[in-house]
Amino acid sequence: MKYQTVWLTLLLTGFGSVAYPETIYGESFSGSGVYHSSSTPKKTPRGYKEWELTSYSKDMQIEGMSYRSIRDQTEYHCHKGIARSLDTIYYAEPMGKGRIVYETTTSDEWFILEPDTAPYRDFIRLCQKGSTSQ
Repeated sequence: MKYQTVWLTLLLTGFGSVAYPETIYGESFSGSGVYHSSSTPKKTPRGYKEWELTSYSKDMQIEGMSYRSIRDQTEYHCHKGIARSLDTIYYAEPMGKGRIVYETTTSDEWFILEPDTAPYRDFIRLCQKGSTSQ
């Protein structure tokens, strides 16, 4: 997997535009880039939550609407090895820009982290590599 540091300006809901370094996490078969902000992991009583940006090279569809990027906040439960999506925002343009075309908010549904998946690697990075001692 290739890692590369790039500078981005992202629109954070409620925080306006903030510039900070992002790390490219990987690329999917659809040509998408997945980015994590080094400034967004926040400690929670259960573990950590973090914003992630996925930018697509082509139009994607949700509920009959086109989008080119997704900004998703996920919470990771460090003791149980589970996660849940808190907020997901779908943007018309790549890199979290343009108008919001669709949005979902807090889910009470936790999902099991399967090995060799992106959420599992995020869990390892946040919970098992010294980010918490819970």
